[in-house]
Amino acid sequence: MKLTIKFKSIFSTIQLNDNHYYEGLNLYLNELSKHESGKIISISCSDKLKSRLSSFGITRGSNIFVMEKTLSKNTIEIKINSTKIALRNSEAKFIEIEKVTC
Repeated sequence: MKLTIKFKSIFSTIQLNDNHYYEGLNLYLNELSKHESGKIISISCSDKLKSRLSSFGITRGSNIFVMEKTLSKNTIEIKINSTKIALRNSEAKFIEIEKVTC
């Protein structure tokens, strides 16, 4: 498997073999739309909140899928592993995601 980094910034492109490309865009969990997914890159918040998120399985390297977003309650429903979790947008903004598109 051949890996080539094309450029560095918030965008990244990795070449796998000769014809397959993986493209990622780093953003925050609250910026993902319904039915989008990504991988957690970092969590930048207080130790108390980080501990709470960790207890739900929200840790660096985990894959995450946005199930639903609500405007009225200002929440985002995510699926991580086999667990569904609702987070406030104010909490989701601390979770940096690499959006996965193929």
